[in-house]
Amino acid sequence: MRHFEAAGLLRPQRAENGRRAYEATDIGTLTHILLLKRAGYTLREIASLSRGPLDAERLLQAQLRVLEARRT
Repeated sequence: MRHFEAAGLLRPQRAENGRRAYEATDIGTLTHILLLKRAGYTLREIASLSRGPLDAERLLQAQLRVLEARRT
């Protein structure tokens, strides 16, 4: 999770003692990241996808680009 935070994908709140405090939205984001990782996306691609609204068409277009790049 620290790796995802360093990549800018997760932004947990910090408690007074400096520990990370994850909320329900962070868990949803983590689930989203892990699903995209399992689908073969890199962290850079996931970061790019998370900058805008994520709909099925945009996700499929990104997946096609990834597959095309791998093929070449």
